[in-house]
Amino acid sequence: MVVLSENRVLQTLMLEPEGQASEGEAKLAFRLETVVSADLGDRSIAPAFGASIVINDDGAGALGLTVIAGEQVEFFEPAGLDNMVKNISLALGTLNTGAASGGEAVGLDHPEMQKLLLSLALSGQSLHEAIVDQSALKAMAQLRNIQFVEAVPKGYFPIELAYDGKMPSFSAKLCPNAAQALADESIHAACPHAASTAHHCPAAFWGFSKCIERHTEAATGQHKFAQPTTTDGALRPFSSVLLGASQNVLDESLDPPTGIRAVVEKHGMKYARAGNWSNWRTEVLAQSPSTLLLLPHSESSVRTFNVPALEIGGDLKPVGGLDKEDVIGPSNRYPLVLVLGCSTGLTDIAFVNSISRFRKAGAAVTLGTVALITGRQTVRFVEKLLEGLKVAAAKNLPFDEAYLQVKRAMLAEGNPFVLSLVAYGDSGWRLEL
Repeated sequence: MVVLSENRVLQTLMLEPEGQASEGEAKLAFRLETVVSADLGDRSIAPAFGASIVINDDGAGALGLTVIAGEQVEFFEPAGLDNMVKNISLALGTLNTGAASGGEAVGLDHPEMQKLLLSLALSGQSLHEAIVDQSALKAMAQLRNIQFVEAVPKGYFPIELAYDGKMPSFSAKLCPNAAQALADESIHAACPHAASTAHHCPAAFWGFSKCIERHTEAATGQHKFAQPTTTDGALRPFSSVLLGASQNVLDESLDPPTGIRAVVEKHGMKYARAGNWSNWRTEVLAQSPSTLLLLPHSESSVRTFNVPALEIGGDLKPVGGLDKEDVIGPSNRYPLVLVLGCSTGLTDIAFVNSISRFRKAGAAVTLGTVALITGRQTVRFVEKLLEGLKVAAAKNLPFDEAYLQVKRAMLAEGNPFVLSLVAYGDSGWRLEL
């Protein structure tokens, strides 16, 4: 059961047997599956969506998509989803740690970049076909804003890489207008190569043409996601940054003149760095940072009894141990959280997924990565993100519009890092300086 308001998912529930069934009779009850919004928009700000997608599982654990657009509902079970996600992550990580590992853009015309984009377009067209092309929901391709809810653990689905162009041939070339199309959304719509199988274009990926509001699961209903309200709908990430970094991150990526600190202070923000998790919590409780930035190493090994953990400064913390005191300080402001590390967006045990934990602990918006990345790449992204957020804040735009424009600009430069990003949080947050 999906509870909606103007195609915005508020809650999902499952109808299940209750107690012992007798011959010819069984009691049924609704089990709360996930809570996205605490109300119907009377206190929260709840923008409408053109469509929403819920991913959950059946009794056998197979993932399926419920797609809702207008008064139409379709259900799909994409075949081979696990392998597809794994292959996408490996492809992104290979380029991020190869030609692009220095943090600089390799260029859209770089052979490795073209190979990656073609591979993603081929996989992404299959994703698009599963959602749109074989259903009554073709209008979804034209929608600007959609919502995606992961109602169960392990519900990650690379919706940003759905590709609404023609299925390219194996020998397809990058569209000559690709960079311009990413800089100006109107160019792709009028491009003579848009319907060609001989060309592929990154502007056709949903993650670079749509604002996608993502929500991770909150299965028990005991956790309430931070969401904008009618009395406070502003996200103000610019006052201070708290940084926690893995001992594997090079000093040049952290310290002046080329590191994160220089970027942060250039934007007039206070800077603090936590050397371990105890220090991290102390800083949160003392300073109420408006932005939390982690460059951790994610680990699940014998050293941590196969429990997923995040490492900063050589100190390991079980992801399941992250709570409000690690996110919210005495000001009770909901921060922006950036978790930019080694596949920190995905773990094999999703109920202790770091993105989910930070969201449940009170993060307004959490950004994570689904592929291996390097410290140098994060410096460039943080710089571009802060610049983009300030421009958006000056125009009183929402976070998701700013995030989309930053991704488009960085990919136009030929930086594959942004292909690895996913953002979780409410699209109703508006940015303020």
